[in-house]
Amino acid sequence: MWSTKTAASGAPITGLPAISVGGQCGLLDVAIDPRFADNGIVLFQLRRTGQLQPDSGNSTAVARGKLAGNALTDVRTIFVQRPKVSSSAHCGGRLVFARDGRLFVTLSASAFSRKEDAQTLDNHLGKIVRIEP
Repeated sequence: MWSTKTAASGAPITGLPAISVGGQCGLLDVAIDPRFADNGIVLFQLRRTGQLQPDSGNSTAVARGKLAGNALTDVRTIFVQRPKVSSSAHCGGRLVFARDGRLFVTLSASAFSRKEDAQTLDNHLGKIVRIEP
């Protein structure tokens, strides 16, 4: 028998940077630092537009911040996918910590028309990126 109860949600988290939301894009993943109990660090993967030139396309980025109550503080971008692509499709990605503390970031090809970029090493589209602690 299915339950009709819904889970209660808490207060929204504030302090996130601007996120490009639309189509299949938006806030893509959230990961808790393996040492969260000591440092309060939360990492998140998001789609963002160009900061200086908004029509120059969008890109997947990884940022980190310290969670204090319901607010993220000291938010810093630690990775930005290159090149930027004007697309709101195929924006998937995941964040996964390895046992040694390295962060692995999966990145989509960002648009069906850019799928061949996954086969070359001169860009981040369709790749897995490792970020050292």
